[in-house]
Amino acid sequence: MQASLEPAPGATAAPISERADRRAFVLVILGAVGLALYQYASLYGFVIDDAYIVLHYARNLVTRGELVFNPGERVSALTSPLHALITAALYALVGERTLIAYKLICCACVAIGGWLTFRAQPDRERSLAVTLVMLVAAPSVALWTFGGLETPLLFLVVAVFAAKLVRELRDADTLTRSSMVQLHLLAAVAFLLRHDSVCFFAPALLLVWQHRSDWTSVALAVALAALPCLAWFGFAWVYYGDLLPTSFYVKTPGFGLRGLISTGLYELMWLTLMGFVPVLVAVALSRSRQDDWRLDRAELILLTGLAATWIYGLSMAQKHMMFGFRHGMPYLPAATAVILLELQRWTPRPSVLAAILLAILVADAANTRRMLDVSVNGYWKSSAYSEADARSLMRMVDVWKETARDIRAHWQGLNPSRNPRVFTYAGGVVPYELPEAYIFEELVSARRMHCMTAQGIAAAADYIHAVSTPQTRTSHYYSAIVSHPGLHLVTDKPIEVSGELRHVQVYYNPSPEPLELPARFDDPCPGPRAQAQESYFYQWLNLMRGSVPLDKMSHRELAQAKDWPDFDRDLHAKLETAPHPFFAAAGGAADAAAGAGLHRPEHRGHDLPDPGPDPGDGHLRLAVPEGPHQGWLVSRQAHDFPDARHAARRQQRRDLTAAIPSEPARPRPAAGGASEPS
Repeated sequence: MQASLEPAPGATAAPISERADRRAFVLVILGAVGLALYQYASLYGFVIDDAYIVLHYARNLVTRGELVFNPGERVSALTSPLHALITAALYALVGERTLIAYKLICCACVAIGGWLTFRAQPDRERSLAVTLVMLVAAPSVALWTFGGLETPLLFLVVAVFAAKLVRELRDADTLTRSSMVQLHLLAAVAFLLRHDSVCFFAPALLLVWQHRSDWTSVALAVALAALPCLAWFGFAWVYYGDLLPTSFYVKTPGFGLRGLISTGLYELMWLTLMGFVPVLVAVALSRSRQDDWRLDRAELILLTGLAATWIYGLSMAQKHMMFGFRHGMPYLPAATAVILLELQRWTPRPSVLAAILLAILVADAANTRRMLDVSVNGYWKSSAYSEADARSLMRMVDVWKETARDIRAHWQGLNPSRNPRVFTYAGGVVPYELPEAYIFEELVSARRMHCMTAQGIAAAADYIHAVSTPQTRTSHYYSAIVSHPGLHLVTDKPIEVSGELRHVQVYYNPSPEPLELPARFDDPCPGPRAQAQESYFYQWLNLMRGSVPLDKMSHRELAQAKDWPDFDRDLHAKLETAPHPFFAAAGGAADAAAGAGLHRPEHRGHDLPDPGPDPGDGHLRLAVPEGPHQGWLVSRQAHDFPDARHAARRQQRRDLTAAIPSEPARPRPAAGGASEPS
């Protein structure tokens, strides 16, 4: 009997639309996996300078038995003590391969966090697609997975916290004592990973208390969670003399209105490009049509923590080393859990949801390309590191390692009887590559008593490590180099960052000032402080207040400058407006008067001054008239200070200027950028 091709009675063929919807989700999942693989392969070599600060502490703990940066100085620059301890354990196991091992751990943290987030939802296929697109393939997550900081560890803790809340409160209104304790211990781990995570966990736990079985379970959970936090604070107080790291004092949050608005727009841009804002707007419209504003129990808790976190983020999300939405990245698992809970209530057609997810993938791909090749802040242009792309930052780490090797080679060539003292703007890579050096740096040299300014500290270093960019031209590092009368160029490493040529340089100081910083953050300043502050170099830099002598600048640099402080009328001038033709003419006249040696070729392409004298060192004095110059270049004489305090400061500058010793001749750098000290 011929087999019938008719379907059996009661059987139905799968609808065509259902198969199409499934294919759409498969396409989304494959696209998300492909984008994530591209992101992680492209960013595997990415690591930021601050990661090496933690590595430096970890290595000293393992090799010296001290959780310090400079041996003998108990100063904490650790924003994540638990991260430092984990890194130290890795260093004890694998040594110099610690960073590679830590990156693999961070990849596992992101994978586990994503898996827990989608497994906490009943609709696995849709949850998998949403989690891959909005969490695993998010550009911020990929970037900071390899950044080398605590961010992926905190990401995992938040993912575990959110997944546990969703599972525990889906069918029950009361949490068991065990669950209450576990949630509080997760908050304690997060606090040790990053102290400001309290902004997310504190308000969330206050709402968790509403689901208690009894107050005894709450008290027990709080007590157990407080123990590790109090233990660290006790150790920090006894060991370092302060509860908080120096970054709390150096990189304090800002609450100016303009900054709050700017950061709010910055966070909104990132959340929009990653899809969270569009999806939540669609959800809100759906809720308004249904007039249903009820929230799931876990959803309310997570939204409260997220709102508090991003409100706090308005004050610091654009601070130094917070680029690439680093502040918000660890909390994306909680945001994704909220989206998944909302999708259970707002149920768009699968084809519509797949189209939304594909659009988010396209935005993620575009943002990823921009982060790699244009700016680590994506499409945001007005915060720290917006001028640098991820590939350039990877190359910058290699350049810093090369400068560290140049410092070691130069120092060894001097046959010294002590270790070098290095003043650096990059406190991670260079110190890590020079474990024998004593390091001066913004975070590790900070003291509560302000024993010395950055310029004064630079004067006490054997080497000054700096970078020439338009942004650093008026910084204290730049002023310290430009104003110093006797520095010698040791190395000059050019690097292109997003199309802009920069020069990473090291200068040798043959006559460093005596300086000893307190051994702990809160200790009083030692005696040598007074001696260093009475020196010529410290007084000169203090009175100059960050200005730059004109006779150390080229006319091209002045023509490109935009914001300059007031200058003294004897050696300096106030730049009101600077048409390029005027300076071109003045520079041309100076070149003709000085001869061919005005600017040596190795110093012609960057913004730092020539490190040694040549016939053109004083050429800009030709371009500084004694009287007003019709608004182009106005001498300081036309801008006398109106009050006695400023007049006294001006006279002090004149007196000090008269006492400046003449600059000794310095040899020109040899081939390769190295020069011998005088």
